[in-house]
Amino acid sequence: MATIQKRNGVNGKETYTVTIRLKGVNSQTATFDRLTDAKRWSASTESSIREGRYLHAVEAKRNTLADVINRYLKDPTVKQITRDGYRPFLLWWREEAGYLKLHDLTPAKISLLRDKLKDTPIQAKKQGGQIKVRTAATCNRYLAALSSILSIAWREWQLIEENPCKKVRKLQEPRGRTRFLSEEERERLLLACKDSESRHLYLAVLLALATGARKKEVWDLSWNDVDLINGMVTFNRTKNDEIRSIPLAEGALEMLRDHSKI
Repeated sequence: MATIQKRNGVNGKETYTVTIRLKGVNSQTATFDRLTDAKRWSASTESSIREGRYLHAVEAKRNTLADVINRYLKDPTVKQITRDGYRPFLLWWREEAGYLKLHDLTPAKISLLRDKLKDTPIQAKKQGGQIKVRTAATCNRYLAALSSILSIAWREWQLIEENPCKKVRKLQEPRGRTRFLSEEERERLLLACKDSESRHLYLAVLLALATGARKKEVWDLSWNDVDLINGMVTFNRTKNDEIRSIPLAEGALEMLRDHSKI
């Protein structure tokens, strides 16, 4: 509950000190010159505490964006590959806005930083050339990295009441182009892989073509992931953390069987 205590200063000026004590929360105190301000703060703060919003506000005024980024980059519960992927994006945010308190990291501020990111040249202009800037897709990756750590700060660390990135629009990206290798291009690619000094490259590319797997998913495969009897390959370390099993075409399966004997 809240109590308001009237006090007289040495100069005879009246002040009003509000003290709020609720179970499970440290007491909160503030002093005002006017009784109406004291009552307003008392009602608002007590309501916020009961609804679980007040501590978010306190933490948001105490912690900066740099604090959140540094904590994330050291968080042992985050996969190393994820941290490494986000690192260059997060370092830009830390450089540009790390000083901001989370309370001041509003959607409007993030939008301004997004536009700055889009318009800032990423390399010096060459004589007679054009200024190179980041694409919309790249800028959206920067936003996604920031949104990801702010979601953790919101849901897990309880530092903010909501993720401000959810109110920031992504930049419109040009429509992608879906294209498949022609049979001739496929044959030329596989022939080039056969001529490579790497004895694993041909098999890796063949698996990628046969399964549609990403490069890292293929290179992360071990023999425990391959079922040579039933002709299946299982990708356990995928980008989306989903286990995916795919049947192998006979050509890729035979190559794997031969490779397993080496």
